[in-house]
Amino acid sequence: MVDSSDMRDFRRMSIDCGVILKNLDSGSVYSGVATNLSATGVLIECEDQLAVGDQLEINIVPEKTIVPPLHALVEIIRIGQGGEGKVYQVACAISEMKS
Repeated sequence: MVDSSDMRDFRRMSIDCGVILKNLDSGSVYSGVATNLSATGVLIECEDQLAVGDQLEINIVPEKTIVPPLHALVEIIRIGQGGEGKVYQVACAISEMKS
């Protein structure tokens, strides 16, 4: 376990990357910004209202090519209001990494 002040098992890394989200049930596609990432989860800001429990396929493509893209299946575990009022903060648990 990593010793950190917030007592998490995995540290979060701040990022600022565009992300494409696809709802696995409806097929709807959304876009947002991934704001932080850990070994088990990702926090995404988006303008679309999603639901806790939704299963999504996400693709994060960093602007710099030295960092590989992230393609994963996630489940929404929490949704909060973002700083601008019309933006949602969507907390997701990573269930599977895709290649």
